[in-house]
Amino acid sequence: EYPVKRWSLRRQLEYANTAGFTHVLVVGEREVQRSVYTLKELKSGTQYELDLEGVLSSLAPVAQHG
Repeated sequence: EYPVKRWSLRRQLEYANTAGFTHVLVVGEREVQRSVYTLKELKSGTQYELDLEGVLSSLAPVAQHG
């Protein structure tokens, strides 16, 4: 179990940014119920609400470039 799971969302986002992550995917109860997830670009702060297919197609270019 990761201690990050017990942190607030804000602290988790700060950690991800400090650790060099480019994106974060927010998946909470609300997102699961709606099948719409929040994808956030950490550098710009831009957020998108996407279905699973949208998340995968948005992250595919990132995954290809490492």
